[in-house]
Amino acid sequence: MPNTLVTIAKHLPLAALILSVTTGMSPAPSESDSAPNSSDYVASSTPEKKGTEALPSIPADAPADEGIESFKAGNPADLKPSRELLLMAKSDPSLKEKCSALIGRARESLEKPLMVRAYSLDELRAVTRLHWDERYDTADESFRETFALGRSDWMMAPQTYNDCVMFASAYVLSGEQVFLDRVLAQLEESSTWEPLQRSGWNSYARKAPPTAEGDGVWLTTGRMLSTFTDTLNMLAEEDVPPELRARIKTLMQNEVERIVDDFKSNRPWYVRAHAIHSNQWALPLAGLVNATVYLGRDKYPEEYEYGVEGLIQTLDAQGEKGEFIEGVVYSVATIGEILSAAYNSALDGDRRLIDHPFLKNYPVWLANQIQPGEYIVNPFDNGFGTRYSLRRFINMFSRMAVMIGSPQAIWVRNHFPECPDSSLFGMLSLALPASEGIAPPLYNEFPKNATVVWRDSWDKEASGFWMRGGSPADFHDHMDRGHVSFIVEGRAILIEAGAGRYGNPNYLRDYRSIMGHNVLQVGEVDMESVTKEQLFAAGQPREEAHRVAPLDIAWLDEEGGCITADMSTVYPAAKEWVRTVEWDTHNLEAVDEVVLENPDTVIFRWHLGAPAKDVRSRYGPTLPKADLTLEDGVLKGEGYTLSFEADQPVTAEIVAAPDYTLWFSSEHYCLVIRSKEPVASLNLTTRIEVEPGASGHH
Repeated sequence: MPNTLVTIAKHLPLAALILSVTTGMSPAPSESDSAPNSSDYVASSTPEKKGTEALPSIPADAPADEGIESFKAGNPADLKPSRELLLMAKSDPSLKEKCSALIGRARESLEKPLMVRAYSLDELRAVTRLHWDERYDTADESFRETFALGRSDWMMAPQTYNDCVMFASAYVLSGEQVFLDRVLAQLEESSTWEPLQRSGWNSYARKAPPTAEGDGVWLTTGRMLSTFTDTLNMLAEEDVPPELRARIKTLMQNEVERIVDDFKSNRPWYVRAHAIHSNQWALPLAGLVNATVYLGRDKYPEEYEYGVEGLIQTLDAQGEKGEFIEGVVYSVATIGEILSAAYNSALDGDRRLIDHPFLKNYPVWLANQIQPGEYIVNPFDNGFGTRYSLRRFINMFSRMAVMIGSPQAIWVRNHFPECPDSSLFGMLSLALPASEGIAPPLYNEFPKNATVVWRDSWDKEASGFWMRGGSPADFHDHMDRGHVSFIVEGRAILIEAGAGRYGNPNYLRDYRSIMGHNVLQVGEVDMESVTKEQLFAAGQPREEAHRVAPLDIAWLDEEGGCITADMSTVYPAAKEWVRTVEWDTHNLEAVDEVVLENPDTVIFRWHLGAPAKDVRSRYGPTLPKADLTLEDGVLKGEGYTLSFEADQPVTAEIVAAPDYTLWFSSEHYCLVIRSKEPVASLNLTTRIEVEPGASGHH
């Protein structure tokens, strides 16, 4: 399989042409922050329309482009600039309807206001397109405004990027001046944002105002540099007034100097920590590569090389099997930007990034995060872990199908037609022959982030399973070592709480901590007043000495598997916790063996895919409130039973708990099993049996 263009429509679009819903996502300000923010992950695009309304067409009077060939087979190494790709798509009759869809989406988006930078909290409140982070209200007065404005720079960047490349694409495809006017207006506004990233973005994590030197460059720096380069590369020289282009170049030159100086001066926390695996390290460097390619590598040879070498370190730091250390949502943000830099540098003759082995394996790992029933494997701070969220990162598969010719990405794009992608990537990826796609494996082990994933088929209503151990490389991780999720015939049986909003004051307790996972808790805590220190004492501190939990696979095939996870070093209060799980398509048995340092109450949770209230979404039927019974160690739900037995007296209760797994801000039932008295050890066996064909509402 060639790694780029191999047949009809394999001419690569610019890597950062993110016209899909993924661009509404935004990573966390720092690993030490408490939770993902909802607006970081909510789609910024117009919701998909239902029905059969006619697609807007390309105007009949749109200017013709003479001498532009349509898509055809080409040399795999013959990369094409984004403007050329757009013109080729425009002249290809087979893509007329998809081009019209892109133009129609851009026309609808013209109603949205420009992204305008705020310079005070009052101005920020008036920006209707930005989510108001709860932390803007709770931060200390000494840095509240500085933090809010610095954070808002990043919140604004993905939407600004999305607008610019969408309107630029629509202009090239249609020739309509209204789209060019909108692009130029946004570029005019954005050219005044200097620096692109204001200090204060790290103040909430530090609990202090920025130092005199500032926080340094950050995510906005990289994304906005890509916004400028990707947009200008789509437009013709005469489309952009010379004075505007000159201002943007000056701003880019200043940011190139700023990035290199901040990195060499160890100004940002992630440089001091040498967090080469992190999105925060990678995005500024991807912007550096894009900017120096645009400005001319001959003018900035050292700066360009600095960026490329830094990105190679990021790729080298990830898993050999394509796993990304920070989980799905951060991988999409980071690899999306790296793909942009890789593509632009390859166009300029340097293939070191685009040919990196990680980029060949990453599509397999990302595809293996797709579970039956449209669920997602959702450990870590994964804002794309809510059901149906494949729609929010399907564009990554489009880009990887077209840019690097990934057969797994091609397969995913053809296998999930319910997840549309109206971008140029989306158009071209579906023009690739489906026969070149290869289904990802049904099951896999990913050592770098200590996860095993499984499904019995790629049918929509297959059965699925995933289990977490713990790796020393974990970052943006939760207290989830030993967690198990289980799906039967597309119906979630066991889930985790997922990832809520960064600003949610209960995020640590309800989502990131042991409370949000199917794991051990040692000792009772007051749920209403529990502190971080108490949660760490009762569970998994996520410190270096307590991160590792190895997984031992006894067997694993399409019929099921058997895995043992050893969390004996994870809990300060436990000498030993070993969990062995064996499952098939309809049954699961978990055996837990616990030995404590000192006698205490032992608590286990089983978070159930059973709604505590009706769950309504845009993409599927309502999940009705579940009807459960619990008696004599047996929980009964619709079409399934969960039974448990222990070698010590235990009690059990069903409680309601919040989650971002069934849908956004939904609630589910959780079975809580606890020892009646403090014990030195406890062995617990839990069995789940699901009737075939009894998946019910899912």
